[in-house]
Amino acid sequence: MHFVRKLYKRTLRSHNQNIYNRKREEKMKLFTKLLIIATITMFLADCGSSDKKAEHKDGHKTEVKKSEIMADFTLENIDGEKVSLYETLKKGPVIIDFWATWCGPCCEELPHLNKIHEKYDNVTVFAVDTDGARTSEKGKEFVRKNGFTFQTLIDVGGRGLKKDLKISAIPVTYIVLPGGEIFYKHTGYKTGDEVELEEKLKEALASLKK
Repeated sequence: MHFVRKLYKRTLRSHNQNIYNRKREEKMKLFTKLLIIATITMFLADCGSSDKKAEHKDGHKTEVKKSEIMADFTLENIDGEKVSLYETLKKGPVIIDFWATWCGPCCEELPHLNKIHEKYDNVTVFAVDTDGARTSEKGKEFVRKNGFTFQTLIDVGGRGLKKDLKISAIPVTYIVLPGGEIFYKHTGYKTGDEVELEEKLKEALASLKK
């Protein structure tokens, strides 16, 4: 009889342990799913895909803020040279685009920005790479592999200029006039946005002739 009781208790403990292990596994699976969902949500938000205040669909927003001035800044390009915004503005308008290699819409937009850079002699394009410290080399490789000739500037992890401008989603594209006035700002990218950008650039150039 004593042996039966002992066997029963041992079986009961084993059964309870199995139940505990199953519940623990279920909790871990649920936690993992929630973590994946949260990560994807943050990724999409940062890549400009869910802006509720957007004028365009799919999270694309166009803003034109007159008389807003962008402060001067200096960043290093991929060759280690220091580049100043205001020094460059002496030559003409500057298009500033914030991007990263992990952002699909950003990478789709860059070839169009390069075409604009090569088309207009008096316009400079700053492509500001906001990749993190671990992936900054990846950004340099991406630019060189694609043969982009615009100025690629490094803002590691977006902790400098991107943070100062309070940019929460990329890509973000600015047209800045000599003197620092922000003529145009656009958040997000979809096919056709490059047409709007070039039209705004033409307007900006025309305004300088008045």
